Amino acid sequence: MHPWSTHRPFCVIFLLCILLAADPSEVLAQQTVTIVIMPKIVGIPYYVSVKRDGVDKAAAELPDARVIWIGPSQPLVQRQIRLIEKILPLRPDVIAVAANDAQKIQPILKKAASQGCHIMSWDADTGFREIFVNLVDYQKFGHNLVKTLVQQMGPRGQIAIVTTSFAAPNQSRWIEAIRQTIATSYPDISIATIRPAGENTENAMRITKGIIRDFPAIKGIIALGAPNLPGAAQALASLQREQAIALTGNSTPNIMKPYVKNGIVKRFWAWDVPNHGYLSVYTAYNLARGRIAAGKPFAAGKLGTFVPQKDSRGLFIIPGDPISFDAENINEASF
Repeated sequence: MHPWSTHRPFCVIFLLCILLAADPSEVLAQQTVTIVIMPKIVGIPYYVSVKRDGVDKAAAELPDARVIWIGPSQPLVQRQIRLIEKILPLRPDVIAVAANDAQKIQPILKKAASQGCHIMSWDADTGFREIFVNLVDYQKFGHNLVKTLVQQMGPRGQIAIVTTSFAAPNQSRWIEAIRQTIATSYPDISIATIRPAGENTENAMRITKGIIRDFPAIKGIIALGAPNLPGAAQALASLQREQAIALTGNSTPNIMKPYVKNGIVKRFWAWDVPNHGYLSVYTAYNLARGRIAAGKPFAAGKLGTFVPQKDSRGLFIIPGDPISFDAENINEASF
C-alpha cells in the first residue's frame, strides 16, 4: 500500500478546506484564461499596428492569459463566422470581435455564449455582447470630420463619403453623426453620394475617381477607413484636383505622412491605435476574471483605470478623444 493512501481521506478534507476558505477570485486568478481577439481583417497596416503595438504588448504583461489574434483575410462577416466556428472547440473564455456586420454575426456569438464564452466587441460593435471597447465617441468624430471639411471648402456645397461597408457598425454610426452635424450646423451642405470601397486603397482610389466623374461640382470628400483615405488622396493627385476638392477622413499617421507633407490632405483624424488594441486585451482579461460591471473601475495596465458606462446598447468604454493630425504634428506619431 502506498504510504499516502492511509492518509488520503484526511488529505482530501484538508485540501477541500483550503479551497473553501480561499477567495473565489484568488482561485480563479490562478487559472489561465484564453482570449480571442478578432479584427475585421488581418494584414493591413492599421491592424498590424493594433496587434504589434497594442495587443501583443498587453498580452506580454498578462502571464496568466493566452491571447489569440485571428481574423479573415478579407473584411467579410461570413469568414469571421467560419473562424469562430473553428475556434469554439478550444473553449475560449472570451471572444472579442470587431464585427464586419453587427446583425449577421449575432447567431454564432450567441452560440459561443451558450457554451460559456464571454462575448465582447471592440472597434466595430455587435448587437450581442457584454461590453464594447469603442474607438471614439461617434458624435464627436462625425462633428470633427465635417468641421475639418468646412474649414477648407466653406459652409456650402456638395460632398461625398467613401466608406468601407454599409454593414460595418462603426461606419454606419459615423455616417449617422456626419448627417446629424450637417443637418444641425451646415444646412447648405448636401451629401451627393456615399460609396463603399471595402478596406482597400486601390478600390478607394477607383471609387473616388468615379465620384469626381459623376459629380464634377463636388467640393469635399470624407474617406472613412484607414486604407481608404490614402486611396482618395491618390485619386485627387492623379486627376490634379487636390486644390479644388477638400479631403479629410480617418487613417493612421504612418500611412498618411506622404499625403500630408505634399498638401493633398490638410488634416485628418484618428485615435490612439496601439492603446485601443492594448485596452481591448485588458478589458477582455477583466471580463474573464469577472471584474467588469457598470460604474466599477478596472485596471488596464499602463493606461490606468477605466469605468464602464451603460447605455441602451449595454456596457461600453471609450479610450479617449479623437486626435487630429496635420503637417505640424504628424512626425510626432509612430503608428
